[in-house]
Amino acid sequence: MNNRAPQSNIHHRIFDEIESTQTFLRSALKNHDCNNDPSQFHLVTSEFQTGGHGRKNNEWIDFGQNYSLAFSLSLPETLIKESSIPISFLPLVIGESIVQFFQNFHSQSSEQLFLKWPNDIFIVPSPIHQKPVEQKVGGIICHNENSQIIVGIGLNLLSPNASQRPHPQFPHGFIFHSDDACKTFVTRVQNSSLVTDECRALAVRHFLPRVYFHFLINFLNENFQKIKDGIQKSMLFVDVDVTLEEDQKIIAGKFLGVGPWGECLLEINGEVKSFTNGTLRKLK
Repeated sequence: MNNRAPQSNIHHRIFDEIESTQTFLRSALKNHDCNNDPSQFHLVTSEFQTGGHGRKNNEWIDFGQNYSLAFSLSLPETLIKESSIPISFLPLVIGESIVQFFQNFHSQSSEQLFLKWPNDIFIVPSPIHQKPVEQKVGGIICHNENSQIIVGIGLNLLSPNASQRPHPQFPHGFIFHSDDACKTFVTRVQNSSLVTDECRALAVRHFLPRVYFHFLINFLNENFQKIKDGIQKSMLFVDVDVTLEEDQKIIAGKFLGVGPWGECLLEINGEVKSFTNGTLRKLK
C-alpha cells in the first residue's frame, strides 16, 4: 500500500464520555465546527459511548474499557470519488478494510471475520461444536454531511464478565475469545510501521481507531476491483438460501453476492433481482 496521507492529517478529538461519536461529528461538520479542508481527516473516539446507534437507529451497546470500540471518522467525498468507489458501496468497502485490518495483525486462523450485507461484521467461531453459529461482532453506519462521508464503527472485541455487562441478554459475538488474544493483537499493532510514538501513547480505545484510520486511508488507494473481489470472498451466505426482510416484506431466494453498486443480488425462481435495502438472514 502507498501512504496516501500521514497520520498528522488526522484531526483526533478524544472524550472520556460521549452520547454518540457519530452524532457529535455530524453536528460538528454541519455547523462548520470542523475544518472542511479536503486534506483534513476527522476522528472522534471516547472511553465510553452512552447513546450509540446503528442502521435503522438500532441501539448499539458499548461495553466500555477495552471490551469494545466505538468511533466515528470522516472521509472527504473527493477521496471516495478519486478511488472510483460508489458511495452506495462504501459500507461494504469499510467492512472489508476492517476484515483486512484484523487479519493483518491477528494470527489465529480458527476464527475468521466476514461481511454480512449490507453493513455488518460477523465472526464464525472455530468448529468446536458440530454447528458453529455465525455471530455479529460489529456494524458500520455512513452519513453525508457538507461534502464529507461520516463513518460510524462499532466493534465488540472481548466479552466482559457477566457482572460487568450493561445488558442482561447480549446476543452478539466477540472478535477475541480471550484477554491474551486481544493483548497479543494490540501488541502487534503497536509494533507496526503504521504507528507513531504519539499514537502509541494513547489508550487502546483511542489508539486502535487511530491506527485503523491510517490503514483505511491507505486501503482506499487499492484498485477498486481488487477491493470488490475481496468483499465477495468475505461475504457470508453466498450461494445460500436466504430471506430478505424489506419494508415489512419477506423475500426468499439464493444470495449471489453484491452487484456493481453494492446492492444485494438474489436468484428468485431462476431470475436475478437486486435490492438496495433490507435485512439478510440465512434460511433455516
